[in-house]
Amino acid sequence: MRIRKLVCYGDSNTYGYDPRCYAGDILSPAVRWTGRLNAMPEWLVAEYGSNGRQIPTSPPEFAALDQVLKKEAPLDCLIVMLGSNDALFMPSPTPQAVGDRMEELISHTLALPAMKEAAFLLVAPPRAALEGMDWRCGIISKLGRPYAALAEKYGVEFADAGAWGPEMAFDGIHMSPEGHRLFAEKIDEELKMIFSQR
Repeated sequence: MRIRKLVCYGDSNTYGYDPRCYAGDILSPAVRWTGRLNAMPEWLVAEYGSNGRQIPTSPPEFAALDQVLKKEAPLDCLIVMLGSNDALFMPSPTPQAVGDRMEELISHTLALPAMKEAAFLLVAPPRAALEGMDWRCGIISKLGRPYAALAEKYGVEFADAGAWGPEMAFDGIHMSPEGHRLFAEKIDEELKMIFSQR
């Protein structure tokens, strides 16, 4: 059995942020979805989640991503799940505006040498429910459509975590331990499907 190397690039839900702690903490590898994947025999996971991360838009941010992929090459798959923080903090977010940011990331990343033989899995984030931010959370719930269109346009893989409905923690934005379990299960299924065709 070939072990596939995965680079997981995202925000706090990829980092494994645990809001149950007073100052916040990281969930253990046995709980967070990236750690659960890494415990499976098929996958070797490089975790690049960062709390508060938005989709890169500036040259320094793209340079940092380039360095990640250069460091981790050769890789078999890049998994990107971003967009929640863009919807929460952009001045006037729309699904298309967040999608435009994601399109720049995809087009930039696919041109990199490290991605020549690698799959790209774009994941629309889970739905959120933050008190007083209904319309911004509504943007997050609508990212599946523009992301699916981008996946088709660029020939990359797509999964919609919003459709999976992973359980969220009490804060409404971070996945609970049970949510991470379901998310890992679904990503594992997506990856096996991807690599069965490659």
